[in-house]
Amino acid sequence: MFHVSSKRMSLIAVAVVAVLALASLGIATMSPEAQAKAKDRPPRLPDFTVEITGAGSGSDVDSAWETASGGSLNIEIADASVGTDQTHTTTPGHKYVEELTLRGPLTAGRTATGKGSPNGGRGHLGVNEGSYEILENGAGKFKIDIQGAQTASANVESITIEDLVIDVREMTTGADWDYRVYGPGDAHYGSITIRSRVGKDSKELYQWWLDTSRGKNIRKQISVIALRRDGSEARSYNFLECFPTRYQPLVLDGTSRVSVEEVTAKCEGVDMKVDGNRQSMMDWITETVQGKEWKRNVTVTEITKDGSDGKTYTYIDAFPTRYVFPAFSSSGTGNLYEEVTMKPIRLELS
Repeated sequence: MFHVSSKRMSLIAVAVVAVLALASLGIATMSPEAQAKAKDRPPRLPDFTVEITGAGSGSDVDSAWETASGGSLNIEIADASVGTDQTHTTTPGHKYVEELTLRGPLTAGRTATGKGSPNGGRGHLGVNEGSYEILENGAGKFKIDIQGAQTASANVESITIEDLVIDVREMTTGADWDYRVYGPGDAHYGSITIRSRVGKDSKELYQWWLDTSRGKNIRKQISVIALRRDGSEARSYNFLECFPTRYQPLVLDGTSRVSVEEVTAKCEGVDMKVDGNRQSMMDWITETVQGKEWKRNVTVTEITKDGSDGKTYTYIDAFPTRYVFPAFSSSGTGNLYEEVTMKPIRLELS
């Protein structure tokens, strides 16, 4: 989480809002034995949907997020003491909303599988979440293209990507007596670390580092693509203007005894493309970084056990402050996960 200075004011949280956890499993498609066991389980927290609306491109209703945390309403404690006071006195100050973080599996486009799922298509179904295909980790589930390094690209073992971070800039003025106002500041791109199996003639990554160390400004584009179960491309992260900062020539894997080389590259930007329901979220992050209209309303709606809508939390004039990329590994299992943190200005409950 980001911490913004409170100008020497103490902070107090008056309402902790919206900590939503893994959605409950429906029992409509279970066997009789499984249904009997499910009845003895403790009740789980409600499912929920997320809608991102406002300025920019389109809206995005998403039921595949697993957790939503943070987003509390807060009131500052301001010093109200004056020279004639015999005791220290305080008064309520500005209100502000804590950052909200969404975490969930990567999704692809809508799929027919899951339309008959529990809770009207909102239940967890393994590789399908409601009507969305969930993207998985592991060998053959992703690919990478390192410009000018075909051999290294074909032998990648794992990819680790540092978070994209956007500074929080306070914009409160004397006229803002109600809520504190914030806006996005500078964007910070991290590094990408790639591990690739080493062959006898594997010199592409070393040559890239060597050329850069000798003063050649050789920048490459690195594209990481998550694949659907049928092998088609579902999502891509295109890292721009990358140059190597570290090269590890030999990493011995104690399990498989496979020699692996590792390169870390600093990147100056990323172009994110999604074939699915979260494209508007990616557009939102990109437009915020580019200084375009960043204000969006993020609505989190609880889904009750009978499938109807419950409480609604509307985070107003929000902007993204952090995006956590998925970690790719050929030996990994399970779903690929992403995380986005946003800073709202106000919160309304209904």
